[in-house]
Amino acid sequence: MIPNPLLDPLKSILVFNRRRIYIDNVFFRIHYVWTVILLVASALLVTSKMYIGDPINCMASQDLKDIVKQYCYIHSTFTRGRYEKGTWIYEPAKENEIYPGVRPGITGDRVAVHSYYQWVWCVLTIQAVLFYFPHWAWEKLERGTTMMLIGDLNLPMLPDEKKLKLRRKILLYFRRNRGYHQPYALYYALCEVGNLINIVIQTLLTDYFLDNAFTTYGFKVLSLTQAKPYQRDDALARVFPTVTACRLATGGVAFGKVQHDILCILPINILNEKIYIFMWFWFLFVITSTIFCLIYRLLTLSLPFRTYMLSRKLRHKGQKESAEHICNNNQYGEWFLIYKLSQNMDPVTLGDLVDDVDQAFRKWDSAKGAEEEIALDAPPPSVSQSPIHVNTDLLYA
Repeated sequence: MIPNPLLDPLKSILVFNRRRIYIDNVFFRIHYVWTVILLVASALLVTSKMYIGDPINCMASQDLKDIVKQYCYIHSTFTRGRYEKGTWIYEPAKENEIYPGVRPGITGDRVAVHSYYQWVWCVLTIQAVLFYFPHWAWEKLERGTTMMLIGDLNLPMLPDEKKLKLRRKILLYFRRNRGYHQPYALYYALCEVGNLINIVIQTLLTDYFLDNAFTTYGFKVLSLTQAKPYQRDDALARVFPTVTACRLATGGVAFGKVQHDILCILPINILNEKIYIFMWFWFLFVITSTIFCLIYRLLTLSLPFRTYMLSRKLRHKGQKESAEHICNNNQYGEWFLIYKLSQNMDPVTLGDLVDDVDQAFRKWDSAKGAEEEIALDAPPPSVSQSPIHVNTDLLYA
C-alpha cells in the first residue's frame, strides 16, 4: 500500500487501533505526525481563506471595481522601503503617510513586491511531504521486522499459551539472526540524522521564501504583533503587510496609457502572519527535541547507559540481571531491537521475554558438539530473512 503523507499522520491520531505497533520513538513522531498535521492544517486554513471570503480588497472607482481585485491579486501588490547593506529598513508610517511602505517614492527607496501569499498553501503542503519522508525511508528499511516479531504481544488480554508461542518465535528469530542487526540500528540512526537535516533545511527554505525574515524573528514577536499596524517596523510587518499598493494601467479614451494607483487590503496576511509565528516557535521546539534525540542516541553507545535504559523497564531484580547480561554479551544491534520491541509491550511481557532471551543466549553461547555444527552450517542469516512461519520444536536446537 502506498503511504499517504497527508492523511496517514491524521489517521494515526484520530483512528484508535489497539494493534498499533510503533517502529520509532516519540521524537521521530514529532516530525511525521504532529508537524505534518500542523502544516496540512495551516495549508487548509490558507486555502479556505482564499475561497471563503476575500483574500484581498482594493479601493477603486466604480468602472474599475470589477477587475481591480482579480488583477491586483494575480499580478501582486507592492510596498516601498529603504534597503541598506542587504537589509530592508522599514520605518513606521509618518503622519502624512497612509501606511508603512505605502507612500510616494523617495530617493533610496526600493519596491518590495508581495506575491508569495498565492503560494503559501503550496509551500506548506510540500513541507508536510518532506517532513514525512524520513519516516517513509525508515519504514522501507525496517521492512516490517518489528510488526512481524511483536505479533499480538502488544495486546493487553492475551492468553499465556499465545504469549509463549510468540516469545518462542522471537527466540527463533534471534537464533537465525543474532549478530546481524548492526546495519538495522545504523539505518535508524541515519534516519534520525535525516530528521535534523530536514528541519534545518525547512527552516532555511522558509526563511528564503519569506525574504530572509523568518530565522531572525526571535522571541519578541508576540509583543510586536500587539502593536498598532501603522506603528510596526519589524520584519514580519514587511513580509506580511495588511495594506499595500497596486498599480493598474488601462487605456484612455484615445487609447493612451492611464496609470491607476490603488490601495489594497490583504486580510489573508493576518492569517499568514499568525501561522508563521506559530511555525517559528514550533520549528524551534522540533530542532531542540531532535538535537536532544541525537544526544540520546550517542549516549546509547555507552554500555552502562543502554543497560540502564533497558533495566528501568523491568520490575524484578532477576530480570534486570538478565538485561545486564544481554547488554554485556551482545552487540548494539541486539540491544536496539530488544529495546524497540519493549516499546510495544507491557512490563510483564517484556520481563518474560528478557528472561527467555537471556536463557537462550546463554545456552547458545555454551553449546558444543554436533548441534552447534548444524547451526553453523545453516545459511547466513540476515534481517531481511525474518521467519514468518515458526517451528517451535527447533527453539533450543
